[in-house]
Amino acid sequence: MPSFGSFARCATENGEILPHPPMIEIDNDRLNFRFPDIEEAMHTRLTAWCRAKISAASGEELTRLKSQEVFLDNVLSRFGKVQASVSFIRTLRIPDDGRSYPLPPGFEPFPLRHVDDIAGVPAGWRKTGGVALPMHPAEAMWLRFQCHGYPLILRIAAGGICAVSGQKWETGLTSDPQNYLNLQRQPWLDGFRVDEDTVRQFIAMPLGKGLTVESELTGQESWGGLQLQAFPLKLERYWHSILPDLAAEWQSTVAKSQYGVGEICMSVECSASFREPSAVGEMGLGAGGKMRQQIYVDDQGIDAWDRTVSSRCYARLCLAEEWTKFTGEKAPHEPPSAKDYSDAGLPWFSYKSDAPTMTGETTLTGISSVNKLMKQKVGVGLPDNETLFPLKTKVIKSKDRKQVSEF
Repeated sequence: MPSFGSFARCATENGEILPHPPMIEIDNDRLNFRFPDIEEAMHTRLTAWCRAKISAASGEELTRLKSQEVFLDNVLSRFGKVQASVSFIRTLRIPDDGRSYPLPPGFEPFPLRHVDDIAGVPAGWRKTGGVALPMHPAEAMWLRFQCHGYPLILRIAAGGICAVSGQKWETGLTSDPQNYLNLQRQPWLDGFRVDEDTVRQFIAMPLGKGLTVESELTGQESWGGLQLQAFPLKLERYWHSILPDLAAEWQSTVAKSQYGVGEICMSVECSASFREPSAVGEMGLGAGGKMRQQIYVDDQGIDAWDRTVSSRCYARLCLAEEWTKFTGEKAPHEPPSAKDYSDAGLPWFSYKSDAPTMTGETTLTGISSVNKLMKQKVGVGLPDNETLFPLKTKVIKSKDRKQVSEF
């Protein structure tokens, strides 16, 4: 079994280890997926392209260019960064009452720690490596994605079950149904996709209680946590796709003598084949209330992605009360209830995009919510589950996504 620690190793399809394998890093509680080999190749091509344009430039263009190095740095910054970030965001737990709610707000990100740096964690955690974060029972989360230059895709599973398609993790990358996210189009994911307009919110539940989606679909709870795997776009495809933008960047620069640094999103996807027995204090994700959210179709197509190169990570969900024992740090306090937030008159959200969305139902369509399962097993549902009627909903358009500042 491979090791999944601070940095993930990666091999080509024929088993050749890359000289600079993909890296997984924690930066300000963001999980960063990086592909140094691809980044180095892109920097080489971009530098050669810029030098060729400068060599062929007229005297007037060189006068307007002013600084060759500034132009090169801007091009490398815009087109040459091969990285995607995933943040695990604390949020409200929406009611599970049959209604579909708008998107809840995001609070601060959950703290992330390298499993290798935490003393006293179970042996199974060390074997798979990865990261850990603390959650309270029945606490909700959503995942925020940020793209930086080169396109990637991301598969995401909870307890070995794909959150997009409901397939088992071992299935691998598929296009029918699409079981990954193109992060050029998908800014976040709040839960398990159950139909074309709805997800059921991710909420943490201790393993061993039969309250996770993993338990319902497999009858076991041997995975827990989240599994993530990123794949990059094929290099040649990306290079040819940006040539018109490079030409436009040059024309804009020599015409206006300005050095604007644009943004291009990258997409990420997740897949893996690692499994360990669950441990004391570990949690998985169950299905919460319904939320209005769509998953966007990958416009590149599955053959555009380089499946010989990937980077995967296991994110362990640690019971908040165990976090201090493992890390010596105090876990974050429990978030406010959805009712308290709504009563304060604070806004909920809705995301609008013109991109085509996935249609139809999934294996996850008929899953039971945690609230339903609790009522069946113990006769009592989740607390703080009364119906709400949010009065303020702020619409976020896809073009606004680039304006989101980093935390």
